[in-house]
Amino acid sequence: MNRNSSRDCNVAGPRDFNEPRSGDGLWGAPPPYRPPSAAERAALARVYDDVDAALAADSRACRACGKCCRFEPGGIVLFASAMELAYLVSESGWPSARSSSESSAPESWRCPYQDGDRCTARRGRTLGCRTYFCDDAARARGERIHAEALARIKAIAGPEAWWYGPARTCLDR
Repeated sequence: MNRNSSRDCNVAGPRDFNEPRSGDGLWGAPPPYRPPSAAERAALARVYDDVDAALAADSRACRACGKCCRFEPGGIVLFASAMELAYLVSESGWPSARSSSESSAPESWRCPYQDGDRCTARRGRTLGCRTYFCDDAARARGERIHAEALARIKAIAGPEAWWYGPARTCLDR
């Protein structure tokens, strides 16, 4: 399956980013899914490479326990831009559907790309995934780097295409 084709992605059964759902709240519904252009993908990859390099020393602080991907139980809300989520889908495909009992219980919501304690979308993961650490010192550095990188991502997307909100709005189905 060609992950860069919105038609192919729709065949796989994703809900459009712009379908209304409860919880869209302050952020409004995200724009319709649109695969990022080659230029957008390259620019976003550069931002992510810079972030990964800046936080390379902090990667040792990660216990690879998967706790950060189990959002609701940990009180974590992953925010991402529509461009980041489109990049994630273009790199990693649409997440597998989970059982309705699991996805409807808010206390159990976790990243749909998590398999046990393992991330199945490392290459395409969002900025928030790259900059969040359970370790307090590493998290503080990640937050500082996050702010600068987010401004760069916003500039890539442009004001007409900018949407930023809870990733669950796009990924939960």
